[in-house]
Amino acid sequence: MKICPNCNAQVEDHMTFCPNCGAPQEMNAAAPQEMNADASQGMYVGAPSQDASQPVGFEQPGMQPGMPPVMPGTVQNYYYPQQMGEEPVSVGDWLITYLLMIVPFVNLIMLIVWAVSSETKKSKQNWARASLIWMAIGIVIYILIIVLFGAAIYSAFN
Repeated sequence: MKICPNCNAQVEDHMTFCPNCGAPQEMNAAAPQEMNADASQGMYVGAPSQDASQPVGFEQPGMQPGMPPVMPGTVQNYYYPQQMGEEPVSVGDWLITYLLMIVPFVNLIMLIVWAVSSETKKSKQNWARASLIWMAIGIVIYILIIVLFGAAIYSAFN
């Protein structure tokens, strides 16, 4: 076992990334150059690299079953809400949110506040923005329907 210089977490010798913070680790000279593929541990073994200093296999931080492996030499940005200091929105908060969405005009005002506020949690902010977009699409469709039926009724009476 070795210690991550970034977060002081214990890192197994064969890992090239810290499982806690994702910082790259130096490969030990005694570490094997090629590792077995093990999907349950998120390991990936690629084709032998041209550069001997670049390891062939590596551990991907936060690898989930079903995620495609990242090819060696590529950079991936992962979003971890827990690492960013963002807590998930609680069930009680969602219940209050949906209760406010029942009240006419209050729902529109609250959606705008949640969509633009920097103090709103990211997941709720994205939900509010998507809801506003769907609301705008619905209003445009309703206006088109009213204009078409109004024109049809007007032409029927003339």
